Amino acid sequence: MSKEGGAKIRKKTFAAIVLTQLLITMSSSACFAAASPITCQLGEHAVELVGTSLAAQSTTISISVSQTSIIEGYDVTVSGEIEPPDQVSITLLYTMPDGSTFTRNVTSSSDGSFSDLFEPNVAGSWSVKASWAGSETQAGATSSTESFTVLEADIWDDAEDGDGLDFWKVWEPLPSWMLIIVAVVAFAIFIGIIIVAIKKK
Repeated sequence: MSKEGGAKIRKKTFAAIVLTQLLITMSSSACFAAASPITCQLGEHAVELVGTSLAAQSTTISISVSQTSIIEGYDVTVSGEIEPPDQVSITLLYTMPDGSTFTRNVTSSSDGSFSDLFEPNVAGSWSVKASWAGSETQAGATSSTESFTVLEADIWDDAEDGDGLDFWKVWEPLPSWMLIIVAVVAFAIFIGIIIVAIKKK
């Protein structure tokens, strides 16, 4: 083999070793970045990759509400978490019964959890969802939408004043499946009372 051929082989081998070491270094997250150029430390040497970008890490946000029906003037708590866990700014978008929206900002803790204690001041159907914008290394995310119903406070005030309680206004916001369950349970209790009364006779 000629000296020239041997030199070419050695150059290719060295290049392969450098490339392998570079990939190992990058996989250890030592040089992850979303913007170009990316600088990686390869032993005593710094390697700069120009015109290279890496895909941002995906994230997810989930939320829940403390209760689906509350009385006007009482609080509702929106809780959630972001994965992977991180301390970031979370935006909560609330939609009011008339369709208008407003936002409230919270910061997640180191374990990714966050919460917002909020007092809705308008009766009707509300909804809320959470989102965050993302960072240089992580993609943003938006949660699913959660809903809750605020009951008019004067429904209960009328009862306290002796004017009587409008039970339809209390039950109307509840889901139909819940009303069916309540009706079945009430009917079963009624039948049970009748059976017990007959047996006693």
